[in-house]
Amino acid sequence: MEMKHGLPKIKDMEPGDFKNNDYLLRMAEKLNRDGAGIVLGTLDDLINWGRSNSLWSLTFGTSCCAIEFMALGAARYDMARFGFEVTRNSPRQADMIMVLGTITYRMAPVLKRLYDQMAEPKYVVAVGGCTISGGPFRRSYHVVNGIDRIIPVDVYIPGCPPRPEAFFYGMMQLQRKIKMERFLGGATTRRNRTKPGKEGGRSMIEEKIRQWCAATTVEEAGERVVVVPDRDVAEVCRRLHDDAEEPMDFMRDLVAADGDGRLSVFYQLESTRTGGRVTLRTDTDGREDPFLPSVCRIWKTAEIKEREAYDFFGIRFTGHPDMRRLYLREDWAGYPLRKDYDMDSNPLNMENEENADVTEEYDLRADGTIERRENVVFRPDDFIVNIGPQHPSTHGVLRMRTSLDGEMVKKIDPILGYIHRGIEKMNESLTYPQTLALTDRLDYLSAHQSRHALCMCIEQAAGIEVSERAQYIRTIMDELQRIDSHLLFYSCLAMDMGALTPFFYGFREREMILDIFEDTTGGRLIQNYNVIGGVQADLHPDFVRKTKEFIVHLRSIIHEYHDIFTKSVIARTRLKGVGLLSREDAISLGCTGGTGRASGWANDVRKHHPYAMYGKVDFKEITYTHGDAFDRYMVRMDEIMESCRIIEQLIDNVPEGEFRVKTKPILKLPEGVFTASVEASRGEFGVFLISRGDKTPYRLHYRSTGLPLVHAMDTVCRGGKIADLIAIGGTMDFVIPDIDR
Repeated sequence: MEMKHGLPKIKDMEPGDFKNNDYLLRMAEKLNRDGAGIVLGTLDDLINWGRSNSLWSLTFGTSCCAIEFMALGAARYDMARFGFEVTRNSPRQADMIMVLGTITYRMAPVLKRLYDQMAEPKYVVAVGGCTISGGPFRRSYHVVNGIDRIIPVDVYIPGCPPRPEAFFYGMMQLQRKIKMERFLGGATTRRNRTKPGKEGGRSMIEEKIRQWCAATTVEEAGERVVVVPDRDVAEVCRRLHDDAEEPMDFMRDLVAADGDGRLSVFYQLESTRTGGRVTLRTDTDGREDPFLPSVCRIWKTAEIKEREAYDFFGIRFTGHPDMRRLYLREDWAGYPLRKDYDMDSNPLNMENEENADVTEEYDLRADGTIERRENVVFRPDDFIVNIGPQHPSTHGVLRMRTSLDGEMVKKIDPILGYIHRGIEKMNESLTYPQTLALTDRLDYLSAHQSRHALCMCIEQAAGIEVSERAQYIRTIMDELQRIDSHLLFYSCLAMDMGALTPFFYGFREREMILDIFEDTTGGRLIQNYNVIGGVQADLHPDFVRKTKEFIVHLRSIIHEYHDIFTKSVIARTRLKGVGLLSREDAISLGCTGGTGRASGWANDVRKHHPYAMYGKVDFKEITYTHGDAFDRYMVRMDEIMESCRIIEQLIDNVPEGEFRVKTKPILKLPEGVFTASVEASRGEFGVFLISRGDKTPYRLHYRSTGLPLVHAMDTVCRGGKIADLIAIGGTMDFVIPDIDR
């Protein structure tokens, strides 16, 4: 460089001077010493720097890992610092898809289709053990053991779920990969894209059933089960429902099972007037072409639960209007919960599924023969809109086929199974301690509570008495979990309605709960804390202090939640008088939890069937009367404060003693039927266990809290505006992995 007229003149580089890049580096170094300020690089480097720091991700989450991804957007972790905070709902606007959660056979074609719709260059990040390899569901008949079977993967982020810090590390690895690509100078080589609870004596309701049906018997192994012949079960159910003294108006659950040469259905019934309960069982004549009478005209919830029994066991119900598959593809072969099912009989099918608009209805003639006739789901002239399955507002993956008259909803047909993992089938090959691990993958916002129910059921069957200290700890953890869930409910509902600031509020306090959980349990979202006989570890030394500080803090700022959202004229206008659900429909549809209580139905298991320490604490069962979306919202907000009351009564009084009693590593339960239920964050979560005296359950079924809520969407939304559908779904508060199981 020479000085001319006081100005620097850069020496021209002759073609013969350039030997290699070292020459350019020496020249740039000399120029920079003289103050020129030169940066060397290629156009690829510049482009890739920009691309790596502006990654737009497709919003795609199927289960637990998606919740931890949401935490990245909140204040504590603030992923905006890393340049990938922008998310898009359209694959055509995204250059990255982060797959968060389990991919099932039904979901696989949807994922592939979304990936194919993305423009090049595009990238795939596989998050969590379920996405990467199938996780704990590797032996399931319905789970894809790694998404690299269907789409290429650029970065793997292991964990179950990964911590937020792991997300950041994985994303930085993707950024590093992008920076090394050649965007202009030649394509980077890519892979082809291709105590047994026996009741003493006969109950009054059993005596009535015997009067109605002389062939009735009672099985007393485990809990009492009233056995009614199939020809009489529908009439007995109708009489139980209409009984003047103790009407069994609430069907808690309907459970099918594979017996010895026959198939069985169990009806778990409860009276909302007296709290009395009874379990009926009826059997089919055989297995080849099994039929049973439907009870869906007695309890509306039976409509979807009989479809579940058909899907898994092949039992057809006469008088049922819609005998289609519920969770599995309509071209699925066989019935997976039968004992003789071939696990390899259904290979992965990447063809798009065709949904039938016509289904078969079966009626029983007077001569005992079966009449088949067509039943129309949607007519050819119906205008149908698909809501989902890839949709951020459903806490998972769900498709609602919605027919419209203008902007008004005529009918909603929910299509489930996009995250069906076959957990109940897997339970049959697991020991009782091993079954505990799968409860956390149901409703990941009720992980403590679901596991609590299963532990209770096994403990009651095995006659294991849990210490008082463990009962205190379980109760406190359940209530912290409830607050955690309701805070996320608040955050997601507001965000689904277009309000982003409340999302940050809810996640701010939720992180405090997750810190408390992590200190004691080692987990944030997935909780493996409850074990048979108590809890896995004693409370962390800071647990009491942090919990009390959190409650004081929450009480001091909860008004902010109401100031910014509850009192908002926009929120109140969009929620009040919208999505009405009557008390009668709530009971008939089996909508427990906050949804039912918003309709005036007092159904809190903690109050009406106390367990753990709930019978020794004072709290109010929150109920409202209007049954609209606003009341469903308010029930959960008020329950947050009641959970604080429960914790305050227990936190300073946790007794000394053992946190876990010793149990055998392999348990064999006595033969019989055993049940347990808890008040989970979204309603009654139940466990139904059939034991044959082995170390593994013969049948282990979970009562989904969300299945009745999804089923109720047709009732709640019909006649309303399509614009209100997402807000209504948010206030119903269902979590799809709990439904699909």
